[in-house]
Amino acid sequence: MRPYFFRSRRGMGFMFLSLDRVGVRHGCTLVLLSFIGFLFSGSAAQAVPLLISEVFYDAESSDDGQVFVELAGAPGMSLDGFRLEGINGFDGGVTTELVLSGVMPENGVFVVADVTGGGVSFVDNADLFLEFDFQNGPDSMVLWSAEDTVLDAVGYGAFSGIQFFAGEGSSAPDARAGSSVARFFADLDTDDNAQDFGVLYAPTPGTAEFLPIPEPGTGLLVGSALGMLALLRRKTKGISPQHVSETVDSI
Repeated sequence: MRPYFFRSRRGMGFMFLSLDRVGVRHGCTLVLLSFIGFLFSGSAAQAVPLLISEVFYDAESSDDGQVFVELAGAPGMSLDGFRLEGINGFDGGVTTELVLSGVMPENGVFVVADVTGGGVSFVDNADLFLEFDFQNGPDSMVLWSAEDTVLDAVGYGAFSGIQFFAGEGSSAPDARAGSSVARFFADLDTDDNAQDFGVLYAPTPGTAEFLPIPEPGTGLLVGSALGMLALLRRKTKGISPQHVSETVDSI
């Protein structure tokens, strides 16, 4: 079973897919944390250091004008002079360098979108348009400040002992075509990519989950939810990829 997570208008949920070369084969469990509004008070963007919150590097068809990088940070902060670098997992060389500009929007999420050679982008909610194509994993991405300080880094994919990992802690999973690698909470950074990132079933440029503020007594409810998640995972039965998409869209 491979874990994915998704976002909907009611919150964040998780699903477990078993994949082979033709798609979902052995099952899927969908659990939506729809009661998140009862457990936590608010999920607005907070004044956090600038972080890489989502990376979509492998579209289902052509990557041209489809891929993006999403950043999360304090609303109103200037991004002029900040840089994003793609780091080759084979030799550690810089494959892509993007010089950023602009201001972080009020929702605390900034989307850097790829454009085609003709200047067209198909990315929703984009704030900055540049031409780029970050490589599939295993690779890394590093975020630099205007003062040449490393602010964040994420490595995605399975790195062997001789490959170059430029992320934090252990690597995040490698997303299949059409999915992205994203933080579970855009403002939460434990300095371990494997803990902070998951595979987002459907990319959500310009939309992110921020760490909720827990109210007293919610720990037991959260623990119960996780226990239910584990139980449902064991009782999974096979469903089709189309059913997965329709279920997520209906939530």
